[in-house]
Amino acid sequence: LDALGTAGVRAEGLRQGGWLDLGDGVALWALWPSPDMQGINAADKNEQSLVLKLVYGEFSVLLTGDIGRDSEAQLLHRGQPIGAQVLKVGHHGSGSSSTSFLEAVGAKVAVIQVGMNPYGHPHPQVLESLQEHLLLRNDQHGRIHMWSDGQSMWLETEQGEITFVGGKEDEG
Repeated sequence: LDALGTAGVRAEGLRQGGWLDLGDGVALWALWPSPDMQGINAADKNEQSLVLKLVYGEFSVLLTGDIGRDSEAQLLHRGQPIGAQVLKVGHHGSGSSSTSFLEAVGAKVAVIQVGMNPYGHPHPQVLESLQEHLLLRNDQHGRIHMWSDGQSMWLETEQGEITFVGGKEDEG
């Protein structure tokens, strides 16, 4: 923030209801944190993580930062549009994620950004709840690349290509 200020760049925080137009029909919507943070422990920085939804046509990715059950419950309770084809699982797949949230998102693909850590992430219960999804993990697959034309999606990992195309033509 100091460097931005020195450069004369004004920084604004992004909160629930805010959005950025990234051009070419791509938007980034802020779903969390809520301005009031009601029902959340304000001292827990993880629960204040920025939750973003990248939307391009009918394709979307839910980026959940480090939120846990409390913020997930509030997103569900407040009726935020969390449905997405891809879910970046919260808090490196820690045990603080809830199965009901994962089900509500309805993602076909789940990504856990995790490396070697002393915390045991991802948690076995979270991995079990993701058995029905295509699960990609940085510690196993390396970098994960994702492309979309607004309807379909293509994925490739550093460890080798994953053949998955999702879109309207795959339905029915």
